Amino acid sequence: MGADESLGSFKALAAFLTLAIAWAGVLLPIALRHLLNALSLARMLSVGVMLGGGLLHLLPDAAEELSVAFEFPVAYLLFALGLLLPLAVESLLLAPDAAKAMHAVHAREQWADLPDLSGDVGPPAAPDDVAHGEVRRDMPLSTAMVLLLALSFHSLLEGLAQGTARTYETGLVLLLAILAHKGLAAFALGCLFLDARLSFGTSAALGLLFALATPTGIVVGMALPAKGPIGALVASSFEAAAGGSFTYVALLEVLPRELRSRSSSVSIAAKLAMLAIGFGAMAALALVV
Repeated sequence: MGADESLGSFKALAAFLTLAIAWAGVLLPIALRHLLNALSLARMLSVGVMLGGGLLHLLPDAAEELSVAFEFPVAYLLFALGLLLPLAVESLLLAPDAAKAMHAVHAREQWADLPDLSGDVGPPAAPDDVAHGEVRRDMPLSTAMVLLLALSFHSLLEGLAQGTARTYETGLVLLLAILAHKGLAAFALGCLFLDARLSFGTSAALGLLFALATPTGIVVGMALPAKGPIGALVASSFEAAAGGSFTYVALLEVLPRELRSRSSSVSIAAKLAMLAIGFGAMAALALVV
């Protein structure tokens, strides 16, 4: 098997892994509801992995490649766009009511009061349907679809970067960064579907659409030019943008609410230690690849 075929097989495996983990994450929020401490630490570990992957691997590699063709720091521009474009897309997509719903989803990610699926699918009505004027147990399907689209945008961009990766090292870094947060994001999306009182079948179908976003990006990326100067520029451009996207998810989506969360007994010091471990692991990887 040639190098190109072998790398293609690796990308196919990456597509399968991301699809399986994302779909399972959407369908299994209840199974992990009692593991608040472990999930909290996993989120912080994912922050370190995403930051290390974006800042220590993807951005430097892209900057080195693109600096050959451009005097302007194109890699840093694309990194910034990868960071700011998801913010702009979410801000435009999320109407004020949907933005409040997103905040509710973030709060419900603590999973302390999720319902028992042995009975009704949706959470039971309760007097505390509105907590602190923000958290609502019911969510319109239209809002769930908008938030699903916003989350899928990140996944598609990450898949494009994975699909255009030209080396195993870059592909491995991307895969680690994607898997570090994909399951957790899918888990939060599953909680959102519960809030919307969706049936298991509907949740499974929408979860599959979300799970397919990254593999779709991988397939499209693999179809783009991969060889020669053009291929190098395409791959490096997506790597820089993906690095910015990882940084956005880590610093603006996961880290703030995890540091503010009081749903688990994990100390801030323990959370920061897990962040350091994740970042340190990616730093160590940069020394050997």
